[in-house]
Amino acid sequence: MEIPKETKYGCLTSKFHAEVRMISLPDELKSGEILIRQEACNICTADYTQWLGQREHRGYPMAGGHEGVGTVIAKADDVYEFNLGDRIAFIFPYCGHCKNCKMGRQDECTCREKVKLPLKGTQQYFGFSQYMVRHSRYCVKISRKLPLPEACFVEPVATVLNAQNNLTHRLGDTVLVIGGGTMGLLNAEVERLRGSKVIVSEVMEEKLKKAEEMGFETINPQETDIKTVIDEFTDHEGLDIVILAVGNQVALNQALDLIKKKNGQILFFSASYPSAELNIPANRIHYDKLRLLGAFNSTLIDFYQASRLLGNKLVNVSKLVDSIYDLNDIQEAFKRASEPNTYRVCVKLNEWEDE
Repeated sequence: MEIPKETKYGCLTSKFHAEVRMISLPDELKSGEILIRQEACNICTADYTQWLGQREHRGYPMAGGHEGVGTVIAKADDVYEFNLGDRIAFIFPYCGHCKNCKMGRQDECTCREKVKLPLKGTQQYFGFSQYMVRHSRYCVKISRKLPLPEACFVEPVATVLNAQNNLTHRLGDTVLVIGGGTMGLLNAEVERLRGSKVIVSEVMEEKLKKAEEMGFETINPQETDIKTVIDEFTDHEGLDIVILAVGNQVALNQALDLIKKKNGQILFFSASYPSAELNIPANRIHYDKLRLLGAFNSTLIDFYQASRLLGNKLVNVSKLVDSIYDLNDIQEAFKRASEPNTYRVCVKLNEWEDE
């Protein structure tokens, strides 16, 4: 297939402004590359918080979007894993040659800046692009049985897997997820799949309802004494695991108050701007054997596992899709994504086969 000469893509140009631009595509595919007809991309928290002006350190223009899926419509002769017509999701670029990549830590690639898609002066992943050429090593196959907005959850589920793999799990663990947004409920879903007893803490009524629709116990700490509820939930033993899916001081303080006395684990899944402060004596970490774990990004194996979990319906994200917008309406899509109580907003990049 002939490669289109140019393609539309969505990007952020300043605080509160997203627009559609054009970019030229390469004339031919290089070794290992595939041409993707990108079909859908969900707006991530990192995307819409930059639109809100909270992550402007990432720079402009920002051609973001990393929760995307598309169809392989052309490939280089040496691409064997994918066939024409395969649906794929894509991971962040990585070199594959540095020490971290060779050890399976593609999320810690030391040469990532050298393998980004080329467009001088633009921060880029081009998830909101109608077509894009990517190296096949950045891609994993995803089931065509999944609705496109749900298929876009490969990347966020992969980040949850990567984060939780840092924890030591035992069947029957008691887990508190603080934050009932998209990533909080994905963490709750995966913890439940691991055999944990999960409760979700949230202050927004609509998010509490969503968590309950998905079958989770919930608590609103503004209306109920959270210590009393957690004592009953854990039979006064304290929580085995707390997952911070929001990044604020109140949530952090709650985690430190509610974790069990010995061998507790707190997973810092979410960032905050400005950052919350960790105020804890070093001796408590030492004597209580308290594990404080950071989490960010995901590896290639996480992507493969996320694809299988979604494709086999072991993780159900259908209730986490809020709305769908056309690429030309990307400004409205970002407005919607940034509203409270909103779950994932999907940007439709091309016409979908089932329409």
